[in-house]
Amino acid sequence: IAMIANRVGTLAKNPDGTYATDENGNYICSANDNASTAWWQKIVAENADYIEISSHSYTHGAWGLQNDNVAAEILGSQQLLRTVFPGQRVLTFAYPGFTSSIREQEYSLAKGMMPGYYVGARYLSTGMSASLTDPDYFRLGANSFYYSDPAKWGDTSVKNEMTWYINQINRAVTSGSWIVTMNHMIVES
Repeated sequence: IAMIANRVGTLAKNPDGTYATDENGNYICSANDNASTAWWQKIVAENADYIEISSHSYTHGAWGLQNDNVAAEILGSQQLLRTVFPGQRVLTFAYPGFTSSIREQEYSLAKGMMPGYYVGARYLSTGMSASLTDPDYFRLGANSFYYSDPAKWGDTSVKNEMTWYINQINRAVTSGSWIVTMNHMIVES
């Protein structure tokens, strides 16, 4: 589950507006104290063998090209998600959906920070599977599966989405490539 970290917690800031770190250089993180965060914590804890939390950045906004912002979006989000979801390693990252020019600039800054913290990153939703022979693990394409309202899961449009999804998986299997799936929307019901 790729989570936007500031929806479940916060990174402390210094008086000058930069993100605060402790004496070891770790971000100072705190979990939100609200029912929404508690619901997620419970679901993740109860399904720890089946759920992996991935960072979808700290704010999901454009980061700007300042290293402090990029580091908070990438490393701060990982540390915050580990704080909120103890036991989760948060080893993958999903870049937010920016315009292509912003994405390229921020990808260039981010890629240098990721090794040592993450093992891979979903770059953007391409509808394509990644090569197994020479993948760039920090620029993986993904197949996005946008479920509509769960109350409509029996509708034809959702059945068409499921058919498309199964076809994408089959294509990856038959071509000897891998597929990164990205599902939008998990709801309490």
